[in-house]
Amino acid sequence: MQSNKILFLYLLIPFLILLESSAYGLSFVDTSGREIKIVNTPERVVSLSPAITDIILKVGAEEKLKGVTYHSIRAPKNVQRIGGFSSTSVQKILQLQPDLVFISSLHNEIKNKLVEEGISVVQLEAHNINEIIRNISIVGKIFGKETEAQKIIESIKRDLNFVSRKLRLLIHQNKKRVLRLMGRQTVMAPGDDSFQNDYIRAAGGMPPLWGKKGSIVNISLREWIDFNPEVIYHCDNDSGVLQFIRSTEGWNSVDAVKYNKIFSFPCELTCRASVNAGYFIKWLFSRIYDEELFSLEQTLTKEGIYKWHKIGLKLPYVKSSRIVYAKLRDFTSKALLIEFDRPMTVVSTLEGQRDGILTIGNHYLPPFLWEWAHRLRLEGSRNYIYKTLGLKSTTSSLLFTGADMDNLVITVKQYKQIKVYTLVTAGVRSNALRTSKDEGRFYEPGTINIIILTNTRLSPRAMTRAIITATEAKTAVLQELDIRSSQTPLINQATGTGTDNLIVVEGTGSDIKSSGGHTKMGELIGIAVYEAVKKAIKKQNGIVINRDIFQRLQERGISLFNLLSTVELPSGTDRKVLLAELERLLMIPKYQGFVLSALRLSDYYETEGPEVFEAFKQWASLIVKSIANKEVNILPYFSHTNMPLILKTTFNALITGIIEKNKCQKDKFNIFSS
Repeated sequence: MQSNKILFLYLLIPFLILLESSAYGLSFVDTSGREIKIVNTPERVVSLSPAITDIILKVGAEEKLKGVTYHSIRAPKNVQRIGGFSSTSVQKILQLQPDLVFISSLHNEIKNKLVEEGISVVQLEAHNINEIIRNISIVGKIFGKETEAQKIIESIKRDLNFVSRKLRLLIHQNKKRVLRLMGRQTVMAPGDDSFQNDYIRAAGGMPPLWGKKGSIVNISLREWIDFNPEVIYHCDNDSGVLQFIRSTEGWNSVDAVKYNKIFSFPCELTCRASVNAGYFIKWLFSRIYDEELFSLEQTLTKEGIYKWHKIGLKLPYVKSSRIVYAKLRDFTSKALLIEFDRPMTVVSTLEGQRDGILTIGNHYLPPFLWEWAHRLRLEGSRNYIYKTLGLKSTTSSLLFTGADMDNLVITVKQYKQIKVYTLVTAGVRSNALRTSKDEGRFYEPGTINIIILTNTRLSPRAMTRAIITATEAKTAVLQELDIRSSQTPLINQATGTGTDNLIVVEGTGSDIKSSGGHTKMGELIGIAVYEAVKKAIKKQNGIVINRDIFQRLQERGISLFNLLSTVELPSGTDRKVLLAELERLLMIPKYQGFVLSALRLSDYYETEGPEVFEAFKQWASLIVKSIANKEVNILPYFSHTNMPLILKTTFNALITGIIEKNKCQKDKFNIFSS
């Protein structure tokens, strides 16, 4: 009954902000209480709020977006990065000549400066799901994208409705106590008025009530023990405090720690009140009640394929090729299915050589079902999926992935009469590794899956050699993009994900005996795989070659906030202002190039030896002189960290330069407290 009431409130969506629109413009009150009037659709927009940036992109107004913070990874590369929360550059904003700027409550000083310049400023924030939906609606109206905004809202409503209906099947299950863990060195959590607690309630959990308001509040040991969370979750960037709660008496006595019910989610889902709210709530629900859902026999919908669409594969032996959508334990799974008009031999790195195959494919299992699949293990989950898709295991060969099938990339390459198709999905965020360096331990699925078909008949030798050719092409992409190992990101590029797989189809037509790198067949396979993997990684993870320095640091597990939180600094140093200065410095091409070069050189240093260090140290000394406007020795601020020597020297140089400059320069950027 309680879940029904919650659903009703979300579906009702009482608009707390007055919103009117007409042929002459739009008028509303933003979350700061200011009345906003927009006469014309804005043409040049800057967004300092990643949550609002996500909405702008989702409704299809990206062409209006001219500037964002570096937190918005998926913004188009031609959009100017104007800093982070701590270092947003008013000068950069003004240079973009915006007619509208979206801000957060962290940007009051910037707001005042922009208003003085006559620029329209809008503050849209959300403390609950109702307000997320309100913000989506407002942004849709601002850009004339009401239809697109309504589709997003309906999607969120469907997800909420789904979770509510599934919760009714768990009618005898008491609500679990769920805590969103935050903090780096101390235990923190969202305040009572945070949207994150609304997420927990919508997912069927019971959040704590601390009697404290705010996006993040400190938690005492007494409060921690009294609440006794049964489930704890955190985002990727908040894992620093986990070791503390697991190893410290009292903190490790709660149920979630004792029974290892601690889960990690992507930060762009946990930390943003935006377009992915419904998706994340569904995922959170599936983790809170994973055991109960696994044992639940009753489902809301009939399992099996409920819709599909065709894809074009112009090969004489392909009877049909399509993407299918199927209900599996009430969640939607997706699969690429390619049906042959005759039995084929295929080579699969998951199953070996298979004869008499009529259907091959690639099956996407959404994260809501990962725990379910783990419990059934590969054979059990595979048999269940085959049954759901109406396939026979004796005549079918599928690959399995956690990369969304909607992000499938198909490439075709041709030389004279030879034609090669590759069909690729690729996710590299969660389990990329460097073979020969990293441990062989299980990770959640990311996976690069590759299917190769040709208009020729490949010999057994050509089929198996194609695996090497395709693997070399895949690894070339990972090196070019500088994809980092998820286990050792500071020192190793990835060579694969650890769960990558590939299918090569025998085919029909003229005989091909080899597919090595010196052959035309090998060349076509290599080019096709390279192109498809590169595009698939961009679609799934948003990773491109020319991504900014902040994203590259994050991929290595380097948090500027964490670095400056633990380092010993001169007395009176304002760490927040120092962080802003460091971020501002990294937006200057000269220093950004220094750090980018250091990242590359560090990889070389770790594998090839120390001969490059002295030359790099001389460069670092010149960087210090450039920042401080005087010669000064590099101080070892980061000697206590586990960073490689090249990177320690890099950040020692930058911080030394900033601190020495500020000792002699008392201006608005001064890092020392007055």
